[in-house]
Parts: sequence; structure tokens; C-alpha cells
Amino acid sequence: RVWPTRVTLGVWLAFCSCMLVAVASWTAPALLASSITVAVGSGVLGMLSGARLKASIELPDRAAKGDELACALSLSNGSSLPVMRAQVPVDVKNPLTGESFNLAIEAALPPRGKARVPFAIQSPHCGSIVTACNGAWALDLLGVVRRRRELNASAQVAVPPAALPLGTERSGARAYDIESFTYSPSRPGDDPGETFAVREYVAGDSVRRIHWKLSGKVGSTMVRESGFPIFSTLAILVETAWDEGTLNPSWADAQMEVAAALMSSLLEESVAFEVVFVNQSSGVVVKRNVSSRPALWEAIGMLLAAPRVEGAPESVRPALESREDEIWAHVVYLTAGAMGAEATMLSQGGGSVTVLRCSDEPSTLAMMDGYCEVRFAPGSWQSDLAGVEL
Repeated sequence: RVWPTRVTLGVWLAFCSCMLVAVASWTAPALLASSITVAVGSGVLGMLSGARLKASIELPDRAAKGDELACALSLSNGSSLPVMRAQVPVDVKNPLTGESFNLAIEAALPPRGKARVPFAIQSPHCGSIVTACNGAWALDLLGVVRRRRELNASAQVAVPPAALPLGTERSGARAYDIESFTYSPSRPGDDPGETFAVREYVAGDSVRRIHWKLSGKVGSTMVRESGFPIFSTLAILVETAWDEGTLNPSWADAQMEVAAALMSSLLEESVAFEVVFVNQSSGVVVKRNVSSRPALWEAIGMLLAAPRVEGAPESVRPALESREDEIWAHVVYLTAGAMGAEATMLSQGGGSVTVLRCSDEPSTLAMMDGYCEVRFAPGSWQSDLAGVEL
């Protein structure tokens, strides 16, 4: 705000004007003239400065929950005029939890000079910390004139969950049906009726898997990996909508922690699965097959960056509509909101449905209308979900 400075300057100039009458000396007019000169010169400089201001935001490559992140705002002045004062508002937001706040950073830049202003932020919850500055205010030295200058700088850093293994039982056992004629695209098996992949022979491979005809053509011993028959894939449907009032950051954090733990446990048991969620910014249903650690962290990164939107439609209906001819043998629906008729729709596709719901009141397995539900609390989700059969 510049009006307090303008009021102060106006009072000062009025005082100097009164001195012209009250004091018969050259000091009064000299003081008034110099004050007007300084005010006008400062104002003109403030109106012209900052026209070629640029900015960039520096964030660390990695972050952890609760850690203080050393960040910096770098400014450059491409003009021949100095920037006596630049006020840059920086918006900080975590789309996963809905948390946001603003920082006000000030700097002074010499002609064609640069400035780097460090600042620190932290997030008590996992997610993706997004920082952005879309403009700045260039002020004169006295703070009487303020001109807005356009800036376009942003940066973000992921704050991942711990991905601790979750003690599930028979994870993925109901996701596969060996009587099916559909085969997994991401997991080898023992069914010689379908070839999963062909690769070079390594020590320990069975001689019965050698592809003799192809080996003779390429001049190297090649082996055939058999396919794994499945009814369909195990799907983890992560809800990104919110319909219970204000988004609870600790619930959203716990939801993501459980998602990462569940995915990590399934991967350790060599169970390929599919992660499904709705990107509420675009309305697109995102699907990712996960059968390796890189694919796991790619899926987690996309989930961290996906905003949770209050009042948006639940993800169940668009997820079901996106399946086309697919059949999910087992769906794990992970949500931090209230359950309604949408969850029952999942069981109508013929597969099993397990709902993992964040709540302040955890509970053991409960049979609902077409699905099983287990509630977990943010502070005790590991013990609440230990032994859950998937």
C-alpha cells in the first residue's frame, strides 16, 4: 500500500508550506523546493523502473515432509534505470491438500543488475509444492508511486510419501484368473500357450525355453518367456474429488500415503496393477500400468500433482465409462470422502471391490452393499490396514 506514504508526504509538504509564512528565512523555501524535487524525481524514477524485470524461482530437487526447503527468487533488471524497490508476491500451493499461502519478497536492483533473495518454505504433508509469481510492483525510493510489472516464473517440487510396505495378505490373488484367455501385458508367467517376451539367454534359464529357430537366425541363444493368464488387472482407483466440506489436509496426506504403501507392497509381491484417477483440472481419466519401480514413482508423481477439487463429481462413473471392454477382477477404491451409491456401481462390473476410506474413526472390515469397506485414520493407517486381504 502506498497511501500511508502519500499521506505522510502530503503532511510534510503542507508543513513546509506553513513554514513559508511562519518563518522569515530562506530555509523554509529551500526545504520546500528540495522536498518537491526529491518527491517528483523519485516518482518519475518509480514510474519508469522495472519495465524490463525478469524473475526465476529456484527450488531444491528433492523434498521431504516437514523439512525446511531452501529456495530463492532470482531477479534481473534489463534496464539502464535502477529498481529502487521491487515487491514480488509469490504464491505457494499444494494441490493435493489444498493448502496455500503467499510470500511478499522485496529487493533492489542496480542498472542492468541482478538480485537473489533466499526464502524458506516447508510442507507438513506430502504433495507437490507449486510456487509462482505472476507480477511485481516497482516502487520509487519514497514509496509514493507503484507500477505493476508483468512476470512469469514458476517452479515446483514433489514431496513424496514414504511408500512404506503395507502388510496386506494374499495381495492380488483375486486379481488373476488362470482359466482366462486374457494375458497380462506386464507380468511373465508359466503358460506356454502365450509368449510374453523373447530375450537373450542368461545363466539359470531353463533349456526348455530356448527358441531354437530364432536362435539360429540371429546367431545368439534366445529364450521365450511365457505369458501370465489373467481375467483382468487389479485396479487401484484413487478418488480426487471431495464432497465433505473443506478439504482436510491430513486426510488427503493419509490417502496418498496409503496409495503409495499399497502400490509398493503389490510391486514387492510381483503383482502388476493399474492406477486409475481423474485429473480434475482437465477431466481426463488417467490410467497407468505399474510393474516396476520407475513406473511406480511415475504414477505417484502424477497423483501428487493432481489437484483435489471440492464439490467435483466422484471419479467412479468416469472411470467405469473409460474401461471400454476391460473388466477389473478386483478394484481397490481409495478415498478420503463420504461413500455413496457411486461405490456400489463398481461391483456391478462383476469384480470384487474393496473400499479403503480415510476417517477419524477407523474400523475393521465391514460388508456393505456390494463391496467391503475398511476405514483408516491419518495417524494410525499402518496398523488400521495391517493384514487387509486384497
